[in-house]
Amino acid sequence: KNSLGKLYSLLMLFMASMLGIVLSNNILLLTVFWELTSISSFLLVGYWKHYEAAQRGALMALTITGLGGLALLGGVITLGYIGGTYELDVLLGMREQIQASPYFNLALMFILIAAFTKSAQVPFHFWLPNA
Repeated sequence: KNSLGKLYSLLMLFMASMLGIVLSNNILLLTVFWELTSISSFLLVGYWKHYEAAQRGALMALTITGLGGLALLGGVITLGYIGGTYELDVLLGMREQIQASPYFNLALMFILIAAFTKSAQVPFHFWLPNA
C-alpha cells in the first residue's frame, strides 16, 4: 500500500537533492546531489508499485540518468584535474587555463552527455515519456 507520507517524503528528498545541486560550490558534492536526484526520481516514478509500466519507466529513468551521472563524474574529475581544485568558484575564474588544456574537450563531452541525459535531450529523450 502506498502512503501519502511516503510520497511527500520522496518529493522532499528530490527537492533537497535539487537544492543541493544549486547550493554546492564543490563539484564533487554537486555530483553526489546530481545522483541523488536520479535515485529520488527512480523512487518517485516507481511509487505506484502495482503498475508494471511505472516500474519499467522507473528503471529506464534510473539507468539513463545514472549512466549520465557517471559521465558527469568523469567530467568533474577531469575538470578538477585540469584546474587543480574542485571548488566551483575557483574553477569559474580559470576559464582560459581550463580551455587551453588538452583535456578540456574530454571534460566538456562528459559534462554535456550528463546534461543531455538528465534533461532528456535527443538522443537520450526516450526515458522521460516512460517515466
